[in-house]
Amino acid sequence: MISPVNEERAPLALETSLPILVVDDDQAMRHMLETVLLDEGYSVILARNGKEGLERVRKQRPALVLLDLMMPVMDGWQFLEAIKEVPEYEDLPVLLLSASRQLINTAKESQVKAYLSKPFELVKLLAYIEEYKQNYR
Repeated sequence: MISPVNEERAPLALETSLPILVVDDDQAMRHMLETVLLDEGYSVILARNGKEGLERVRKQRPALVLLDLMMPVMDGWQFLEAIKEVPEYEDLPVLLLSASRQLINTAKESQVKAYLSKPFELVKLLAYIEEYKQNYR
């Protein structure tokens, strides 16, 4: 079941170096997320579209994927479909970051763990990542 991100920020744990894949065609968004995540101590992998995201997943499996939906070359939905077809990646947790109105209904049919509607507050994103990290152990 997917759910919106809880608004409370969980306390930052000492061990934060989970690799996080950011898949977004917006350079400013990628840069902002990279900066924030690096500042929080996470390892960051960047991709401009779903095709690049799949290539990055094959090279280094991330602990979590932050995925935009509307991108050129391969969109977020196509990325999710491709991931589902590879058994070792079917459990890869995904957090959708999108302005798409069809987000919630379609996300329920995929492996999406949670979603944030754009624009979103960074504190909500960091709270989700912290929550995920606590469950990841």
